[in-house]
Amino acid sequence: MSHTWSTIPLLPLRCILEHLSTEDALAAMSVCRHWRDAIHVYEGHKDLLKLKVKQLERCKFVTRIFKKNVRKLHLYIDCNEPEIDKFMNLVFP
Repeated sequence: MSHTWSTIPLLPLRCILEHLSTEDALAAMSVCRHWRDAIHVYEGHKDLLKLKVKQLERCKFVTRIFKKNVRKLHLYIDCNEPEIDKFMNLVFP
């Protein structure tokens, strides 16, 4: 029987994913569908979420996954006023 990354049981995988940073958890989602599903089940239990206004598309994706269980939000405002307005309207409707 061939063992691949997608054969790791969900519970041990969830325990591993809990220790990843937000960036690493997002990278882990690209390993395989099983890992992506594990991230969605795990729902990103992070105490801190860091968002950068200039990375709008990434912010939308990250907030969709991690928004339910984040306790603190660090928002880096690294752009001009129209970009901030667009960011606020998309990420925080």
